Amino acid sequence: MLGTHPLDTFREQIDTVAAAGGTVPDTYTTINQRWSRYLDIGHDTSALLADAITTPGDTSDLTQLRALALAERCGSIEQADLTKELKAPVLLALRNAYEPVADANYRTLADTFTATATAFTKAVNAADPDLPAEQMVTQSEKARKAWTDAAIHAAELDQQLTALRAAAVLAGLRAHDNDALLPLTVDTTGHHRRRLWEAWETNTGRTGKWGALARLGATIRAAHPDTFKPYRRPAPIEVKYMRGEGRYAGSVRVEIDPEDELV
Repeated sequence: MLGTHPLDTFREQIDTVAAAGGTVPDTYTTINQRWSRYLDIGHDTSALLADAITTPGDTSDLTQLRALALAERCGSIEQADLTKELKAPVLLALRNAYEPVADANYRTLADTFTATATAFTKAVNAADPDLPAEQMVTQSEKARKAWTDAAIHAAELDQQLTALRAAAVLAGLRAHDNDALLPLTVDTTGHHRRRLWEAWETNTGRTGKWGALARLGATIRAAHPDTFKPYRRPAPIEVKYMRGEGRYAGSVRVEIDPEDELV
């Protein structure tokens, strides 16, 4: 989101990974909770000071309460400046606290994603997920189950992708932009670059891009952290005009895919 501070993004990523089964160190939890408490601090010290003065037997430190009440009277600009100044050291502390589990969390979520991908591939190999429901009625029980499972697993892959990406970024992988999601989840080896990107951007059918990738023969899996690398988009189609012969005499417009030469 535009204008979001890296600290806010980092905390959201940790929450996403934790919700998907990742672990969070106690040190991180403590610092994060203290930061949350700081953000929730209200302007109620004046009321506490009044209670301390008017309640017989109250042993509160009036000097301290008075100082806090006066401090709370500073303007919202000063308060915002203080919060902004605190975010950098808090982010550093949280990163240092999370770092020991970053790699293990990615591997855990990667194993989960790959297991789902394996189940998905098994299902689409047993039954075409895009066959109309009325045609599946006459199929075997095994085929009908595979047809149903394919759509379920495709939805699971979509859901798990968000957490996998967050875990990857937290583990130091270059998966910040959307283009990184293809090599993060698909083995690109030996495939035509343009056909692979076309499959990845498929949003039709019961299984979307996952079904298109499976039909292409691509292996869906979470990348190993040590071998992950970006995968560029295909170069633009080139247009050339060549001399025709016979009935095609003159210039003939020919489209050339530069990626054909690289397969």
